[in-house]
This record gives sequence, C-alpha cells and structure tokens, in this order.
Amino acid sequence: MVTARAIPGLGALNAVFGWGWGTSALGLDGTGPIDSFVPVVMFSVLFGLSMDYLVFLVSRIAEEWHRLHHTPPEDLAGLNGRAIRRNHQAITAGLASSGRIIAGAASIMIVVFGSFLIGGHRILAEFGFALGFSVLVDALVIRGLLVPALMHLIGPANWALPGWLDRAVPRLTTGEDIQVRDPLATPAPSAGQRPG
Repeated sequence: MVTARAIPGLGALNAVFGWGWGTSALGLDGTGPIDSFVPVVMFSVLFGLSMDYLVFLVSRIAEEWHRLHHTPPEDLAGLNGRAIRRNHQAITAGLASSGRIIAGAASIMIVVFGSFLIGGHRILAEFGFALGFSVLVDALVIRGLLVPALMHLIGPANWALPGWLDRAVPRLTTGEDIQVRDPLATPAPSAGQRPG
C-alpha cells in the first residue's frame, strides 16, 4: 500500500519540480533535480500515515462485521447470500462511519504539508508537496475507493482465517486472553480466608 501511494506522489513531485508543471500556480520558481533524500523520507512518513488510515477503516469495518455476523468462519459457505449481504453491509457502514475521520485527518495533513510550500525553501517545498499529494491520493482513491471495492469483491473471505492462525491469534474482543494486571496489587482472599 505504501508503494501504491508513493508512486503517484513521486510522479507528481517530478512533474512539478522536475518538469515545471504548475509551478506558477504553486508560487514556485524554476526546475531542477529532486533531492535524493526526499523519496526515502517520504516512504517512511507515508508508511506511518497509511497504517493509521488503514486501522481506522478496517477496524471499523471489522467491528460492523462482528456485530452483524456471529457464524464461525468455517460455516461461511453454508450462508450463501446472507454472508455476502452482511459483508457488504459491514463495509458500507464501516466506511460511512470512519470516512469523516479519515477525511478530517487527511485534510489536516494536507494543510500542514502544504504549508511547507510557503517558506521558499526548495527542499521543504519538495517534501511538503510530495507528502500532501500522496495523502490526498491515499485518502480519496486508496482508502475511499480501492480498499472498500476490493473488500466487496473478495466477499466473506475477508474474515476467514486458517485454523492454526485462528488458534494462535489472541481474541481481543472477549478479554479472556489478554488481561492487565497490577503487579503491586494484593491478591484477593480466597473463600476460606479472612482479609487482613
């Protein structure tokens, strides 16, 4: 996913700063080579941002799926159309409820990265433009269109896990496997003991 976001960003970066497309509209002067560290830093920052957006979107879709659907993954084939409808409902509801969060976070990042164009430093302008454009593509195209479309096409198989992996992964929704314990807390007295 990082590559899918970074490629349009690198292309737009080269078009603006290498070829001069839209430099007058952005208030930039002249063209030249792209600084070599910009793509490296861009990839690392975009990786962190993409994980945030993906967690917002897919965790909300998974919550809707578990709310609508209580059948074990191995029984999905027997549900036929019901599992497909529930998958579509979960994706639609998850995208509808997390879309505003993703759009808000993306717009904040675009404004912040866009402010790098104002300073007049070419390196900061390259960095800000590439990241702002990449976040725009990620929020609108990848998270808003491609991920939900692929999840619709894959169907209920989105939620199927192999048996060995299902046994190895802790169940975070039930709270049985992961518990927070205070190391300083005293153990509760058993039934036959008096406290104190």
